[in-house]
Amino acid sequence: MNKINILFIPLAILLLSFTFVLKDIDFYKFQLEKNKVAESLNLTEENTEENLNNEIINIISYLTGKKDILESSLFGEQEISHMQDVKNIIKKVIYASYILAILSLILLIFDKERGRTLLYSGLISMILFVVLLGIFVNFDYFFIKFHELVFNNQDWIFDPSSPIVNIFPQQFFIAFLKQVLTYTFIASIAVLILGFLLNKFKR
Repeated sequence: MNKINILFIPLAILLLSFTFVLKDIDFYKFQLEKNKVAESLNLTEENTEENLNNEIINIISYLTGKKDILESSLFGEQEISHMQDVKNIIKKVIYASYILAILSLILLIFDKERGRTLLYSGLISMILFVVLLGIFVNFDYFFIKFHELVFNNQDWIFDPSSPIVNIFPQQFFIAFLKQVLTYTFIASIAVLILGFLLNKFKR
């Protein structure tokens, strides 16, 4: 049993879940419609939906490193500055998710007790899942504290009428976290089952 990998795997599951949701354009499109972003921004053009979809695609392409410059017809200087800060953090998270995933797989290959490792990893991942559910008890508090800890400026504080607040309202972040935790839960269960089967097969 590899004790290091017992920690690596749960972190890899969580960060890969985050990365997967981050790159899911359909998730963003659904949230745009669900949160009635077009109405919030007072957009009435016939091609509003298409423009908003293109806007979100440009934003995600920028945040995930596919584009070096953020092309936005809605964002001002403060929004663009904040997106730059967000991009720098997301870049590190994506790299960390891939590195952890690769290291976890390599360590599993050379692990003679990989069944036990996966079992313990799955259990820790489930514990992490339950702990993170606590964020929903007081989402406002955790949301603010997260921004205060992660960002060293005040660019993340926007007027409620700002386009970035309308495109990414609090409901969006709640839905985003729920989706990440859903994938985390599913992956954790899969790891637990795989660990159980490997242990049973070994015996």
